Amino acid sequence: CEYLFNFDNTFEIHDDVEILKRMGMSLGLENGTCSPENLSMAKSLVPKSLEA
Repeated sequence: CEYLFNFDNTFEIHDDVEILKRMGMSLGLENGTCSPENLSMAKSLVPKSLEA
């Protein structure tokens, strides 16, 4: 398969964790310092359809 994308303006692709950091929602996940409380909160934000 071959894809061609045409964009009118420049854009940036960001890592998921980078976006969470910018939003103040990384909760220590980016460096392994996430507390049990923050981990529980992060898990609660994942849609049910994406849970394993």
